[in-house]
Amino acid sequence: MSDLDICYAKTDLFTSRTVEGKTVLIPAGDLDELDDLFPLNRTGSFLWRRIDGKTAIRELAAGVADEFDIPAKQAEEDVLAFFRQLQDIRAILPTMD
Repeated sequence: MSDLDICYAKTDLFTSRTVEGKTVLIPAGDLDELDDLFPLNRTGSFLWRRIDGKTAIRELAAGVADEFDIPAKQAEEDVLAFFRQLQDIRAILPTMD
């Protein structure tokens, strides 16, 4: 199985807030420092809204390529990198579908 075929679900360790078009991931529980916030750019916001535990990275990357008019290969690389970041902060986990 390719990394592109993996589906991810959001964990309960973060919540998100969107204000004036800007999305920020906020750790659940006490917020010690503003450094704990994880701001998302437009692409990150687009992806965060679509993480549902059922949609593979490949399909999400295709949506990014269409939405932002970039080559499919670049979208795949960018989405994989973004998902690595989300895994590093434990905002997402792979599903077993």
